[in-house]
Amino acid sequence: MEQQDKSVISMSPEESSERCRGGINVGSGDFTSDAVTVAQLRARVEQQSSLIAMLKQRNDETFKELSQCRTLCETNTAHNQELQRCLSEVSRAKSVLEQRFHALSSNHEELTIIMEEYKRNGRKTACRTGGDKEKGGSFGQTRRKREAAVGPQRNTEW
Repeated sequence: MEQQDKSVISMSPEESSERCRGGINVGSGDFTSDAVTVAQLRARVEQQSSLIAMLKQRNDETFKELSQCRTLCETNTAHNQELQRCLSEVSRAKSVLEQRFHALSSNHEELTIIMEEYKRNGRKTACRTGGDKEKGGSFGQTRRKREAAVGPQRNTEW
């Protein structure tokens, strides 16, 4: 149909009037000059009305496409806003996790230091206790003397 519309556009008024008359030869005397003029005008009116119809159709299609583009643009804007919100939430969560990780790492280092000190103190105590046993076991004797004076303590809760 669009091809037919283009052929109508490219026709001269004489060609379109000839088309309208169905190929009747004007020079044969069948039509007067007024009739030819009327036929030409009718052909021109038909041509223009088909052009107007075609332009209206194109306008409707363009308007429809424009409406779809606006809808897509609004949808994209909404999606972009949602993505920005999600990105800011993820960024905030990342910074919180980083802070917690650094605090945990710091606490782990402190705990390692405390455990090393505890082990050193335990070794020192073991050396002192072991040294006391070698010297005669004064630590063990002191404990036995206290137990004898107080009596053996039993924990009945266990």
